[in-house]
Amino acid sequence: MKQFKGTRNFDDILNKAKELGFKYYEQNYQQRFKKENIDICMRSFGKFYVYDKKGNCIASEKSTELDNKQWYQEILEMIYKPIEG
Repeated sequence: MKQFKGTRNFDDILNKAKELGFKYYEQNYQQRFKKENIDICMRSFGKFYVYDKKGNCIASEKSTELDNKQWYQEILEMIYKPIEG
């Protein structure tokens, strides 16, 4: 499993999101990203919530049980800096 060392700066998050196919938008003063049926609400300091298409919260930065899911790994890759080496 890939490990991470900290949160990317916001410009890096935007670039990585675009690379991974996420669309950035703002809603109610929140920074959000959307891809297919996944909607991510960014919070401060690398925290986030993930919602499905019905608006149900399905994950957060604490959802370690999802570490083997590709879509969750993409979110982690987008928000956090990987440990190199």
